Amino acid sequence: MIPNLYKITSVSALGDESVSFEVQINSDCEIFKGHFPGQPVLPGVCTLEIIKDCIANIRGNKVILSGISQCKFTGMVDPRIENILKIDIEIKPCSKDLPGSVNAIASASERVILKLKGEYNDI
Repeated sequence: MIPNLYKITSVSALGDESVSFEVQINSDCEIFKGHFPGQPVLPGVCTLEIIKDCIANIRGNKVILSGISQCKFTGMVDPRIENILKIDIEIKPCSKDLPGSVNAIASASERVILKLKGEYNDI
């Protein structure tokens, strides 16, 4: 986890297994000084970390992304311009022997920036 990168500002249930998160990105976070100086961009790996943390919020405990079958980045996020992300997540619970499944869409300013299908496990 990258300190001071973001905070979850709202959580809304969309159904039994679907949740929508609003996440505020801190444009003053240290990571943007190196990614990239003068033209900050939210790193893709950070977007994946945010999704993982949202899954953990739903599950009520820590999780890991144990597999990614599809991950498509469709846009960049300049935190000076777009500092609010919407993360829509649909999960199927995991069990002791089987991972759970996750479908997630991350959007900024109503444009999709990431689509993810994968698996997670509780840790």
